[in-house]
Amino acid sequence: MIGEMMPAVSYQDLRDFVEREMKSRQMNISQFARFIGVSHTTIGRLIDPQNPTTPSPELLVALAEKTGVNYSALTALILPAAEQTELDPKTVIRAERIGQLTPEQQEHIDEIIGTYILSSTYAFLFSV
Repeated sequence: MIGEMMPAVSYQDLRDFVEREMKSRQMNISQFARFIGVSHTTIGRLIDPQNPTTPSPELLVALAEKTGVNYSALTALILPAAEQTELDPKTVIRAERIGQLTPEQQEHIDEIIGTYILSSTYAFLFSV
C-alpha cells in the first residue's frame, strides 16, 4: 500500500550465517559457491559488509536446500519484521542444525545446554 513502511532490511545475520556455513564446512568462497551452485562473485557480494546486495529468492532457495535450513528462517534473517514464526530465526536455524546430528550428538548438545542452564540458575540464586 502507498505510505506503508517497508520492513527494515538487515544483511548482517545472513552474512554471519553464510560465513559460519563456510567455516563449518572448511570452504573458501569459491568452494562454497560451487557447493551452492552459484558464482563466487555472488557469494562474495553476499558477504561483503561494505556493499551488501539483496539475495535473490533463487539464491535463498539454493542456500536452504544445500545447508538444510528452512527457507523461511533464511528470509527472516533478512527481514526480521516479516518473520512468520514466533521463534527467532537464529533459533530455528540452530534447531535444524541440531536435528541433522546423530542421536548421540544431540544428547551431548542437550547435556551442554542443561549444564549451562543449571550453572546460570545457580549463579542467579547465589547473587540474590
